[in-house]
Amino acid sequence: MPKIVTKGLWPVLLLTGMVLVGTIFIPTNRAEAYFYPGFKWGVNYMRYELNIAGWASHPIHNAKDEWNGAGSPFLFNYLGLTANPVQKDNHNVVTRANRGNNGILGLTLVWCNGSGYSCYSGRTILEVDVEFNDYYPWGAYGEANLYDLESATVHEFGHALHLGHSSSWCGWPWEASMCNGMALGETRKRSIQGDDSNGINYIY
Repeated sequence: MPKIVTKGLWPVLLLTGMVLVGTIFIPTNRAEAYFYPGFKWGVNYMRYELNIAGWASHPIHNAKDEWNGAGSPFLFNYLGLTANPVQKDNHNVVTRANRGNNGILGLTLVWCNGSGYSCYSGRTILEVDVEFNDYYPWGAYGEANLYDLESATVHEFGHALHLGHSSSWCGWPWEASMCNGMALGETRKRSIQGDDSNGINYIY
């Protein structure tokens, strides 16, 4: 079984028996609060396909456009629809699956050119898959009782770059998109902030 790196986005709500990340926010105004673990794409693009039958696609494309406007040469490109699941197959797939009440809204899986496809500093990303947990309720229009797919995609696409979780103004209206944790109806991660932009431009 190939080794994978996972980065999750956690809901800001209390789940029985769960210890959640991102429920305590510590604001900071550090210029470089983003986290970069040291491995990245060897090319300046990620071409992705969608396997999200029954969901609107515009939130994902809006997230693509948000990162593509960050001033970096790195671009996300949409290729079309696919039936491929999450697996190492040389396809970058954005998909949905019911993973149950595990406290994780979204997950980014990354394969690198290391032994067993493991990723660590100095390695090159070969493939990224993004999966959203459709056990939880998702929306495309900022509905108050649903998790916002566009916000979550902006966050997970940041992991695809490969940015880690930020500590820049987390919990404030102008928090970085790479802050962890997302509440029902929250849309503020739709817009990347200076910290997010600094991160992608530092890496690429």
